[in-house]
Amino acid sequence: MLSVKITRSELIEHEICAKGLAKFDELYPSGEVFIPEWKLCHSVCLAKWWPRAASWARAEGLVPAFAHGAVNLAGADLSEAHLSGADLWAADLSGANLSEAHLSGLPCAASANLFGACLFGADLSWADLSGTNLSEATLFKAKLVGADLSEADLRNANLSGAKLSGANFGIGLSGVNLLGAQLPDGWEALVVRF
Repeated sequence: MLSVKITRSELIEHEICAKGLAKFDELYPSGEVFIPEWKLCHSVCLAKWWPRAASWARAEGLVPAFAHGAVNLAGADLSEAHLSGADLWAADLSGANLSEAHLSGLPCAASANLFGACLFGADLSWADLSGTNLSEATLFKAKLVGADLSEADLRNANLSGAKLSGANFGIGLSGVNLLGAQLPDGWEALVVRF
């Protein structure tokens, strides 16, 4: 069990911005917050409702980094959430709304279920998506620069307008299922060869 205690003085020591300190004072007039058992819901709520604060607090070590893996977030609205650095190994995010979410550098989302998830405009740069189920996912205008998509299932996924430079699809796209994917212009000829 991991508990989290944050005090006003601790935030000042970590050089919190004036806006963040004012919000903390508004929410916690006693000058401290204590969470006896930090759970996934705390991480998700912080990332969703106060995305910049979440990234800052994780970087400063004030709250735990995402390390939950194998969680069920099916259908969750995580649009615009800052989930960079989250461990989403084998997580169920099927049908989740992750549009405009910040998921860059995900250390491990391998084997996650993102079936039918909305990742419109999401930043997945350098994310480990190997073996991930992205079938029927909307990756329209998603940023997948340098992402590892080897062995990913991209059946019927929409990759139109996605930024794919440096993305790893495995050697010759082996193991990557692009059946029915709406690909960026010029990719159809490439896929036909494999």
